[in-house]
Amino acid sequence: MSSLYFSSLVPMTHITLNNGIKMPVLGLGTFQSEPDQVVRAVEIAIDAGYRHIDTAFLYCNEKEIGMAVNNKINEGVLKREDIFITSKVLQ
Repeated sequence: MSSLYFSSLVPMTHITLNNGIKMPVLGLGTFQSEPDQVVRAVEIAIDAGYRHIDTAFLYCNEKEIGMAVNNKINEGVLKREDIFITSKVLQ
């Protein structure tokens, strides 16, 4: 019975947002990334095909993530509307 259940599962690669745009479910996590290393890490991730970067204000690396994304936009690798940058909201 379990093999029948698992054989019918389809891998989920994107989630459809309320506005109809599809966002990748897999993203590069940047928690505990050193600010001096995160620019290169995000650039490599974008070159590898990542289009979802996860961060938070408390990670203190938002500026560097923005620099990496801007570098790749300027190189013509992607457009701003092609990448998702997610964060957290504190209560």
